[in-house]
Amino acid sequence: MYSSFTQPKGSIVDSPVQNRAEIINRHGEELYAQGDREGALAAFERALEINPNFALAHNNLAVLHFEAGHVLKPYNCVKKAIRIGCSTPHIIFNAAEALKRYNSDDGLMWNHKRIMSFIDPLLLSFPNASWLTVGDANWGSDAHYVLSKGGKVLATDIRDALLAPAKQIGYIPDYKQENVECLSFADDEFDFVLCKEAFHHFTRPMLALYEMFRVAKRGVILIEPCDFEDMDIFRNFEPNGDYVYTLSEREITKITIPLKLPIVAFKPFNLCSIRPPDDYDEDPETRSLYLNEQKDKVTLEDSLCKSGEKSYRSLVSIIFKKTVDALVTDRLTEQGFRIVHLPICVFCENCKRMMIRDHIRNWVCQCGNSMAHKSDSAQE
Repeated sequence: MYSSFTQPKGSIVDSPVQNRAEIINRHGEELYAQGDREGALAAFERALEINPNFALAHNNLAVLHFEAGHVLKPYNCVKKAIRIGCSTPHIIFNAAEALKRYNSDDGLMWNHKRIMSFIDPLLLSFPNASWLTVGDANWGSDAHYVLSKGGKVLATDIRDALLAPAKQIGYIPDYKQENVECLSFADDEFDFVLCKEAFHHFTRPMLALYEMFRVAKRGVILIEPCDFEDMDIFRNFEPNGDYVYTLSEREITKITIPLKLPIVAFKPFNLCSIRPPDDYDEDPETRSLYLNEQKDKVTLEDSLCKSGEKSYRSLVSIIFKKTVDALVTDRLTEQGFRIVHLPICVFCENCKRMMIRDHIRNWVCQCGNSMAHKSDSAQE
């Protein structure tokens, strides 16, 4: 790792002088070379006022902010540069350095790590499992968490704008550009499929869910917004006009019973959506206050939910395709999950009686007839 954000020969990337924004950007590069950081900063910002999609100017701003010790600004600037479509070696290098600093910041990463820790019981119980993440557009950050815990993982999203550079810098081992409604993978190819804060964006969410069921061997994990009391489903739209498809324990249960799945685990929680303050980079005290503000908000909302004064806004659903042993369910229970053993309808050939039972391997009819039921199949 280099001692500064720039490459040895400088990360201020040369650009052809074609329009006013490029001329101003070039002037900023000259000021940077002369050691005038303030003048360079003003020039790059002016270039972006003229052309907000000027990737090189975003990259140049990232360099200055990184050298100033900032965390959030260089991350956002280099992310914009890559999303615009510019991924030169210099910018990829800068992305690696910015992402490394961002991931080491407790305030910015606290909420993500808190939510991802909900799958720790699975990572611990199935250390050799293979994972697929879907809708993992933001650098493959969900896949990176699985990787950091020793898991084998493949990140996917319908767009690869940030996945491709994430692989280049070693943030994720690999990725594929995939449409979750029509995955290219074989049946049962992965042990677990994880979908975090993406399902509610899908236009045909049930089609996506059945595809996740198809390629998962052991189970599917959804970490998504959930229905809550007094929610108006007719007005549940995002600012861009997309509908927000929320889930509920009842809905997930109704989906899984016809598939003859054995167990579902639910954990409601509150998502902390406080944005970092504008002066986050400039004031170290602000960073500490931001972290505490997030923790305090979650603590307060959890308290209100437990007392019944409000409803949880998010839900973790772990849908198992196979039965799991008590050690797994105990670990989930310790994490705050509620374990639901799903029913199955069985028919006794001896007395011609139909009965509803939990998904267990063996059951005994009232007539004394003992029968074995294979519960390891998702669809029998």
